[in-house]
Amino acid sequence: MVQKPNDVARRRSFFQTPAFWTGSVLWLVVLAAGIAALNRPRPEQSELTAGERDRTPRPDVVVASNTNAATPADDGGDEAQPEIRITTDKNGNAKVVLPGENPESPWDKDGIADFEFEDSEGSKISKKSLLGKPWIVCFVFTHCAATCPRVTLSMRELQDQLKKSDFQMVTMTVDPIRDTPEVLREYGKSRGANFKKWSFVTGDQREIYRLIHGSFKMPVKELEEPKKVYGFEFIHSNNIMLVDETGVVKGKFDATKPTAMAELRRTIQKLAKPIEQKSGEAGDAKPDGEKTEEKPSEAKTGTE
Repeated sequence: MVQKPNDVARRRSFFQTPAFWTGSVLWLVVLAAGIAALNRPRPEQSELTAGERDRTPRPDVVVASNTNAATPADDGGDEAQPEIRITTDKNGNAKVVLPGENPESPWDKDGIADFEFEDSEGSKISKKSLLGKPWIVCFVFTHCAATCPRVTLSMRELQDQLKKSDFQMVTMTVDPIRDTPEVLREYGKSRGANFKKWSFVTGDQREIYRLIHGSFKMPVKELEEPKKVYGFEFIHSNNIMLVDETGVVKGKFDATKPTAMAELRRTIQKLAKPIEQKSGEAGDAKPDGEKTEEKPSEAKTGTE
């Protein structure tokens, strides 16, 4: 079939017609609008993210919102219903914080719950036995392959730096089944612990966890298979907790951060009474590298 010259010219001239160019421009506009719509942030998602960020609860607090609260009007009408916070008391029981209540401290103003555990020397250690002096406590386990060695090192440094401050130190295991008094004693000896000042404590796991959760408001959990890996079997806090002489928690300090440890050291020095050293006691020794200046003895003159 032979094409006529007029047919070929008509086919070529279509791409030069106004209809072709108008359609091309419209399709380009549609394509650009579609790309812009895909890249535009969704307002509802941004607002939700910001709201969640503002409402993120502390690890020890569950936030319960009033689902029946009316939505505030756009013209600045009634405010949204306040939230009810649910936390735990020193015994690990749920405690409701009503709207308008804003406790200054997350810890119980009446002090931690009573407890009685066993230390590495086979002695009983309790809240009552620790009253009268400020004390610090950390939570570790002897088989830990993560941050426990660093936490224990921070405790050792506090022991060495604050020899003239009258306070007590407690290391509480979160793995009491394996960490017997004998195991804890060897662990303490290998870390240079002074057992007169520094106690290593074990006991019933449920009671220990109840105290950590309820009184210290810290996380602790034993992992289960298949997440249980040797040296990483427990989730626990890296904080060293400071308790005053009346048994009230005064603060938490991250043992892995030097600035937090410096702050804890200064706070202990403020709370603790100075130890009156007797002449010749080892506690009078100065840190390594710092020599004690010896004074010549004065000769007695005259008669008594």
